[in-house]
Amino acid sequence: AGLSPAAMEAFAEELQQLQTLRVLDLDDNDLGGPGGEAVIHAISHLHNLEYLYLNHCDLTSRRGIHVARAVSTLRGLKWLWVTENGLDDDCVAALSGAVRELPVLEYLQ
Repeated sequence: AGLSPAAMEAFAEELQQLQTLRVLDLDDNDLGGPGGEAVIHAISHLHNLEYLYLNHCDLTSRRGIHVARAVSTLRGLKWLWVTENGLDDDCVAALSGAVRELPVLEYLQ
């Protein structure tokens, strides 16, 4: 069933406070549904993040573009996983542009 939108928003508020977080695994969470936008926005505040797992998160095209914007601010990101989301051409184009902004990115899947 997953988290309710209210629970996702509460999680997002706490998440963005974790300024020293280096690894975030959100695999198998519905970030495409209500509340997911708040979590994706919180990710953009995690400037020490090095590893981000977003596999099978039901990212819609619009949410995938939000993910691209969020990760483009993470200059220390080394590994990014976004598989099994059914991303469309617009989303892939946005992610391609975002990863070009990541100077230490080593792995993208």
